[in-house]
Parts: sequence; C-alpha cells; structure tokens
Amino acid sequence: MHRMEKSNRSFAGKLTRPSLAIAAFVLSACAGAPQVDVQRESPSARGTAADTPVAFQQLDTMQYHAFVANWDDAKHPVNCAVMRSTSDWKAIMHPAPVMSNQAQQFAPPDSFFETRQILMAARVTPAPIGDVRPFSISQVTRQGGNIVVDYGYQVPAPAGSSQIKTYFLVTIPKVTPAIAEVRFVENGRSVCSVPLD
Repeated sequence: MHRMEKSNRSFAGKLTRPSLAIAAFVLSACAGAPQVDVQRESPSARGTAADTPVAFQQLDTMQYHAFVANWDDAKHPVNCAVMRSTSDWKAIMHPAPVMSNQAQQFAPPDSFFETRQILMAARVTPAPIGDVRPFSISQVTRQGGNIVVDYGYQVPAPAGSSQIKTYFLVTIPKVTPAIAEVRFVENGRSVCSVPLD
C-alpha cells in the first residue's frame, strides 16, 4: 500500500508542464461530458402513447357471500372473467349462504351493472395463513379497443396444506366505444384474455 503511494508521487514528479496541461484538458473535457442515466424498464411500465389509464376500484372479496365456480385449473391455472350483468355474475360466482341473523348479500344489485363492470382473475392456491394478499393490482389501462389489467401475484406464504380458490375483483366504468377484449397481465406476462361481443 505504501509502496504504491510512493510510486505514484514519484511518477507525478516526473510529469513535464506540457504533460500536465494535456492531462488537465482531458480531465476538464470528461467533467463537462453529459452523464447517461441507464435505467431498465420493467415489463409493467412498458406501454405506448395511446395507453389510457382507467379508473378502477378493487372490491373486497368478503363483501359478497359468494365463491368462484370450479374450473379446470390444471388446464387453465388462471381463470379470468368479465361480469357486465347480474346473469354474468351468477354464471361465475355461486352463492355461499351462512348461518346468520343478518341479511346476506350474494351479488351486487342489478343497478350496479348499469354503469359498472367487474373484472376477475382467480387461482387455486395454498390457503393463506393470516392477512396474506397474493394479488396486487398495478394498473388498468385502455389500449386501443382493449382493456389491460396489470397485476402482481405471489404464492401465499405462510400457507396451510389445504388448497383454496383465491381471486380478486376489480370494477371499472362501462366505457364507450365498446371494449373488444380484456387482457390480464400477471407479473408482466399475459396469462388470459376475455373477448367481448
């Protein structure tokens, strides 16, 4: 260490004035050069100028006494759906009555679907222990004639040994012009889509 410092001092002492002037010029040129900030863009941040954010609200899945109907999760690990009417809701969600003296709500009122629609994605996962939320909604955007739901998913941990159907419900306004397709993007990867009439 000390030998290196001594060697540097002796080298500096041998520099002539022209050499020092050249070195100073090079250093000043480097200091004035523009700095390039390189950032990696995450998949969820990618988009186009035509992408339009859509206002959304995530519904509490405990708000309604209902559960997602069974599907072939071996063939389709992610089950996605768009519910634009009460009949759509009943085709996807089944009532789950419980013993209670209080009135139970199994579905949104018919009037809800006059101006709103519900987007859903579901998975069969290990049963979470505690307040574990496997899904996190990043954004909902309109891309041309399509709606894109961008969300994150993590396998619940800690979790029990049993399996349950875990899902999220996102509500957005009914928009004009009509939507051609709703696409679900999980962890930056398109996992399913629902074409609409």
